[in-house]
Amino acid sequence: MLTMNRIDGVPIEMLRMGRLDSTWFTELPDPAQRRQILEIHLRKNGGREQVVLADVDWKHLVKDTEGYVGAELEQIVIKATRAAWCNRKLIAPNAAELFEARRTIHPVSKLDEAGIKRIADFCAGRATPVGRKTVKASGRRGGVVDLGGPSSGQIDLGASSN
Repeated sequence: MLTMNRIDGVPIEMLRMGRLDSTWFTELPDPAQRRQILEIHLRKNGGREQVVLADVDWKHLVKDTEGYVGAELEQIVIKATRAAWCNRKLIAPNAAELFEARRTIHPVSKLDEAGIKRIADFCAGRATPVGRKTVKASGRRGGVVDLGGPSSGQIDLGASSN
């Protein structure tokens, strides 16, 4: 498996048919997906018994994270969890810690809008758009993200080795 954000740096001979089995293009998560991703990471990083998801102003947080991908959303939760431990000796971040962490993490989609557009343009007609399916990850780092849409089914990502 190969992932990349700089398609223009890949030698053209690597992009011809037969070199890569398939090429996919994934859109940025929509608001409902961002909320689900954040909830998964809050449960994972904050411990099930202490996470108070009701404390979060979801409408505001989801709006504030437009353009963020899953890894960037995870880093918000990790940074907020560290702040919760340093500030209050708790492993579950509160809403203020989540918003402060979000303020310091800048998504690639906003830092390099032209680059993201180049990738989307390159992939148009060449790459298979990822269907909006339910993604299920199991194990310590697992969770379920309902990607909705016309496709159905689940992808079991298995347990993480981290």
